[in-house]
Amino acid sequence: SRTDQMNFLLHMAVRSNLGDDTAQATVWLERLLAVNPSSIPAFAQLGAVARRLGDCPRAIAHWTQARQLLEARADPENVVYRTGRHVDDQLEALARSIAKCRER
Repeated sequence: SRTDQMNFLLHMAVRSNLGDDTAQATVWLERLLAVNPSSIPAFAQLGAVARRLGDCPRAIAHWTQARQLLEARADPENVVYRTGRHVDDQLEALARSIAKCRER
């Protein structure tokens, strides 16, 4: 299913990033965005990849995009809306990531 495909792509991206393969993580995330251009997790992870590479301006841009999509609830397939996790918690986590990068 489409949901399974998106979950697989996100999982592989996170795995690649945690394994220090930021180039492959970016490929997985770009594929995810090709399936769902409003994917909040994809933009959040692109921010994490950029931060890992030391590119805080790019990380902040990706996290800001994720926040805007989240605030607008523009990603109807985002599990945040279907689970017990609160949108406010996600927004706060993104704000903390942005603030930490700005401190650098």
